[in-house]
Amino acid sequence: MRIKAIACDVDGTLTDALWKISSEAVESIKRAENMGIPVILATARTSAFIKELFEDFDFKTSGPIIAENGGIVVNQKTGEEVMIGNPEKVKEASRVIMEEARGLVEMPSKNRKDKTARLTDVMVIGRMEAIKLIQKIALNHNLGVDLTYAPVLADIEKGIERSKMRYIIFIKDPKANKGNGLTLATEMLGIERAEVAAIGDAENDLSMFRAAGYCIAVSNADQALKSVANLVTEGSYGKGAKEAIDFVINKLI
Repeated sequence: MRIKAIACDVDGTLTDALWKISSEAVESIKRAENMGIPVILATARTSAFIKELFEDFDFKTSGPIIAENGGIVVNQKTGEEVMIGNPEKVKEASRVIMEEARGLVEMPSKNRKDKTARLTDVMVIGRMEAIKLIQKIALNHNLGVDLTYAPVLADIEKGIERSKMRYIIFIKDPKANKGNGLTLATEMLGIERAEVAAIGDAENDLSMFRAAGYCIAVSNADQALKSVANLVTEGSYGKGAKEAIDFVINKLI
């Protein structure tokens, strides 16, 4: 197998436990790019956030950016942004959910220039019981949306136990996932999905793992991801990402 590109999650993979970018992982990304291996960043965050990340850490990837959990794929060579899924359906479904659910706080994203502005999904904050309620409402009304979620950073920093944590909940079109995003990204690069090595840590990386040719989970990854990975790193978070990228460069190219 010859790998021609690397797809890597950001939060929990290229970061430390508090979601701060690892300089070690960035150096390995630079190494891959200098060898002509495009790196595809795949994230729940917006494409604007990733572009700001490049400025803050003085690096640049050449592969497409998979943003908003796969809802948007940016071709960095042409500047084209391709949307996956139906954002209008998501907005209408979210309206129904917000009317029936209680205790949810919607995070607005009206300003397109804001790095947090989202185009393809709706982001709310709630606890685990809110996630279960949203799933129930979506099923009862056949809304045709699904969820992905991550703990609120402030609650991680405070050491709040998982059952009491607040979560950032993304209500999205099922078609908007990292696997479909990766498929589109490989078409933009002119390569096969089997020629991509994927690196990640969370369940929302599962679709990306299923689409890629080789999969590496960092040691802090969810068990569901580890169970389908070809390799699990010894290091966690950014150190694990560095280990994974270096492995791909040294063994799979």
